[in-house]
Amino acid sequence: MIDHQINSLRVAVIDDKETASSGLCRQLESLGHKPVLFESAEDFLALAKPEAFDCILLDLWFNGKMNGLEFLRHFPQPGIGTPVVMISDAGDIDTALEAGARGVVAFLSKPIRMRQLEEALGKAWEREIAVQTGFDFSHGDFACLYRMTFDEWKALLGKAATKLAPQHHQPFSELTPAEVRVFILLACENPSNQEIANRLNVSVRTVESHRANVADKLNTRNPLDMRDHLTGLLRAANGLRR
Repeated sequence: MIDHQINSLRVAVIDDKETASSGLCRQLESLGHKPVLFESAEDFLALAKPEAFDCILLDLWFNGKMNGLEFLRHFPQPGIGTPVVMISDAGDIDTALEAGARGVVAFLSKPIRMRQLEEALGKAWEREIAVQTGFDFSHGDFACLYRMTFDEWKALLGKAATKLAPQHHQPFSELTPAEVRVFILLACENPSNQEIANRLNVSVRTVESHRANVADKLNTRNPLDMRDHLTGLLRAANGLRR
């Protein structure tokens, strides 16, 4: 099995509402992520560092303590660095504007639905990859990867070769051009077989075959694992290690 550079997202949850924070942690775990709960912004500042996490889920209001914006203001520009998803029962335009300027990639209202959480974490992952590797997915719906030719894919693998052990690098090099396209779609969006068939202008049966081959070569059928694989490959290609 390929050694992940990211074993799902490491998520700091900063929220003092016990019921809400416990439920949020359960949601994150059900998605395969690793939440760590902090009951206040002060606790986080005393016990942790932003760079230890892939994403921070930050409540806006705390009872008698530093609020979410005050927490973000603690970090001088260019800001906290780690992508932040802000959570609140209520907010306003001014709050949202300042939050966006200080590294907040999404603003969620309670109660949080699973789909909204997934989308917010996807935005956080895009920001993280853009910052860490130079691949900017925030414009054009992962266009930089979808437009990648097979020669460019091989060049990417060449750059990653010095950072990945041969047994971790080889499964990527065994993917065919068609399998690479299916792998990237699964890692970035996890669409249905029919949606992939429509995008690539092939039959569903062909997609099923390519998808099975990708799963066998990378030893996983979990799209979240595939996203981790892709993240690790991009990091390695840019000389980064987790």
